[in-house]
Amino acid sequence: MVTICYVLWQFKSPKNFYSMGGSEKQLLRVVNELKKNYYKYQVIIVARKAKNDLSFEKVSPKIKIYRLFSTEIPILSMMLFMISLPIFLIHYHLRFRISVIHLQLPDFFLLSLLLVRYITKIPIITRIAANELNLITFHGIWYNARRFMRSLILQTDAIHTLNPTAFNNSFELGFSVKNLYLIPNGVNVPVDSKNYKSLKRQILYVGAMRNFPKKMNKEQKNLKYLIKAFSLLIKYEPDIKLLMIGDGNYKRILENFVNENKEIKGKVFFYGYHSKIIPFYRECDILINPSYFEGLPNVVIEAMAYGMYVLCSSIPAHQFLIGGNNLYGDMFNHENINDLVNKIIKFYEEPDIFIKKATNARNLIIKKFSISIIVKKLLLMYKKVTSNIKIDPS
Repeated sequence: MVTICYVLWQFKSPKNFYSMGGSEKQLLRVVNELKKNYYKYQVIIVARKAKNDLSFEKVSPKIKIYRLFSTEIPILSMMLFMISLPIFLIHYHLRFRISVIHLQLPDFFLLSLLLVRYITKIPIITRIAANELNLITFHGIWYNARRFMRSLILQTDAIHTLNPTAFNNSFELGFSVKNLYLIPNGVNVPVDSKNYKSLKRQILYVGAMRNFPKKMNKEQKNLKYLIKAFSLLIKYEPDIKLLMIGDGNYKRILENFVNENKEIKGKVFFYGYHSKIIPFYRECDILINPSYFEGLPNVVIEAMAYGMYVLCSSIPAHQFLIGGNNLYGDMFNHENINDLVNKIIKFYEEPDIFIKKATNARNLIIKKFSISIIVKKLLLMYKKVTSNIKIDPS
């Protein structure tokens, strides 16, 4: 029996999608694909136990979630997890054997996993989503913490990168290319697709609304930029609306920012968190993602899979999805408000050109980013990293 162990800081119940972050949702897709099409693999997911979490959940006979005791006090919570994690994994390995550990997002408990590897020889793969190796977005104590984390990441057996930038950063830091893997996020491709027969004159943002100024130099999602661009856009397109889906500590600040601007008040709508986004795709013409930095944004891939036109900031993760020739969408200068405004206006002037890009994008996702294709690549990675996994991904 092949046992794949996924470790991450938190993993809410699959029944409670509201609280799931991007890495959790991606892991859930992987797990569901394994449950549906790969019967000879056992999966355990290990995370900390937060408030209202169950200590144990059985997703299927071969997929189980274990949550280790913790507390709500941040530093103490991490310390408890770092102590309990190696104890649990070593005990489980002695009883059932773990084939490989796949860390979904690196954190300080990677130190505990390296101890587990030293004792048990279980190979560890680190998944790099964004700027874990490139530290330019952090400052102060967070910069030093991430610098330490980077040294730990480079001691693992393999690095699973989501985009070419993370792959190249790993290589430039001296990590062996034979132990580097570029495997992006995958999505479940919807059966139906976007119908552009009539334009709705609504643009859409979907994602987190969080800001941690003590930690990062910039507000990652760049949402005030988006709202400022919209306030300029309505001077040219007075009937247009902006729908914003998501939640977080920055949402109230953004709402106040909109309410203070009489020109856009009543034209920007905050809908909070929604687990079902396709109804919003149907009612909007463009998905806009103005982020300063991303690993590989699930929402952009999901919109492309539905055949929706995407307009994204000119950062490496978006370029990876949209392509250098803008075959699958378009990018804008996320420091220049006028650039975004002009591109939206151009869409409404000549929509057929951009709708064709949306159709191309859906075909791209079907061929290269569907969850079935991504899981096959993951299983091949596990096969190469550890010799005791016999995998037939066909």
